[in-house]
Amino acid sequence: MPKTIAQRDLRNDNAKVIEAVAAGESFVVTRIGQIRDGSQAASTSPLARSR
Repeated sequence: MPKTIAQRDLRNDNAKVIEAVAAGESFVVTRIGQIRDGSQAASTSPLARSR
């Protein structure tokens, strides 16, 4: 199940988020001020690796 992060956290910690995605984690990004109502703006997930 993907972790939920605020857009602000993605902006401030993008290098850490990208490292986590590269390691296999997925995230759902919520818009600033809309975390409580669950408004999802984007999702990130690792790309499938080719053989």
